[in-house]
Amino acid sequence: MESEVPGARCAPMRQPAYSSRASASRSSRAKVPFSAVLTLLVASRASAGAPPPPAAESIGAYNKDGALVAGVALAAEGPDHYLLYPAACYARPEFAAAYPDASTRDNFFGHPVVVAAIVEVAAAVRAKLAASGPAPRLPVGEIGHATGGLIPHHLSHQNGLDADIYFFQRPAQAGADSTHPVPLCEDGARFEREDPTTHRWSVSPDFEHAWTWALAAAFAARDDVQVIFIGGLLKASLGDWAKAHGVPAPEHQRTLAKLLTVACSPPRGVKVPFYKNNFCPHDDHFHVRFKCPRTSKRCVGPRAPR
Repeated sequence: MESEVPGARCAPMRQPAYSSRASASRSSRAKVPFSAVLTLLVASRASAGAPPPPAAESIGAYNKDGALVAGVALAAEGPDHYLLYPAACYARPEFAAAYPDASTRDNFFGHPVVVAAIVEVAAAVRAKLAASGPAPRLPVGEIGHATGGLIPHHLSHQNGLDADIYFFQRPAQAGADSTHPVPLCEDGARFEREDPTTHRWSVSPDFEHAWTWALAAAFAARDDVQVIFIGGLLKASLGDWAKAHGVPAPEHQRTLAKLLTVACSPPRGVKVPFYKNNFCPHDDHFHVRFKCPRTSKRCVGPRAPR
């Protein structure tokens, strides 16, 4: 289930082994049994006649009638990233209750373009941050199901082009080891907080502006990224930080243009403990949405340039 590439890589066919006998000349070759030759010939013809695997395709819209063909799984543990909700999490009682339908679990599949982009951005950002000290691996939340479609707790994430990228946290903040700064199977820390006395909202002092800006800028610089959803207070705070720290104007404008504030009202009759008119604050992660790949003809949404 967690294969990272569509189709297993076959080992190279071994050539028939030849040997020389002591009593024969060095140029004489041992005979290869006819049965072995026939077996190789039949296998070769069967392989040549097999239908090619389906090409990866995102179908439908991000939040309606979405599906995914030949999606690939993001590795649970990578050099520069890790899955926050690997397969083992879904075996826990609380996850089984939240995801009663087994077909909606293991939501770490995406279009190959998305999976590759996450790996590339994680490596690039970690290398950049490492120049000023140890940098943690990137925690990655849910992407989508192997075949796409609705998954619990999300309206989007249906066609393999949405990914939840959690904010970097220092191990001391998260109470975890350095390999998993945000503990496995748990949500990240929320960085938009309400003062219990004044009821005013503000950004937590623990929010890592430099690390989070580097992550946002790396995704925003990609032509295949459509938008990056984030809580409104965090976007404003990131913009102020970037300006104060001399971020070049083109990077500043490009990044803020792709950061989209999430402010959606809860369903009628539902009360939520978040700030007013924000049912999905995205104050612990980015929601990165990719454009439709050029080869996904049935995908509904903006097209990637290449």
